[in-house]
Amino acid sequence: MPARVIIFVFAIIRFSVCEVLHMARFDDMLDAVNKRLPEEERISGSGWYWLKYRLVAAEYDRLYPNGRLARTSRALVMGMWACVVVAVCVFGSWWL
Repeated sequence: MPARVIIFVFAIIRFSVCEVLHMARFDDMLDAVNKRLPEEERISGSGWYWLKYRLVAAEYDRLYPNGRLARTSRALVMGMWACVVVAVCVFGSWWL
């Protein structure tokens, strides 16, 4: 098996692992935010879209200025983007 394929598969697996861990951290962030918010301002856990993600992240940063979950979540997102860049670099020139 060529080294390109091995690196590509490793990047895709790593991307998937980072995504699962990121979503687990994000659920923890949502739980932490909802613990501190009043009942009428709590954020629902169903239905995800970009603006809701930003709302939870902003509320978490406001309520927990030195929050560990936000840093971990951001590091995992950067890891996912790094895996995308590696996968494109490895197979990008081959597809062209």
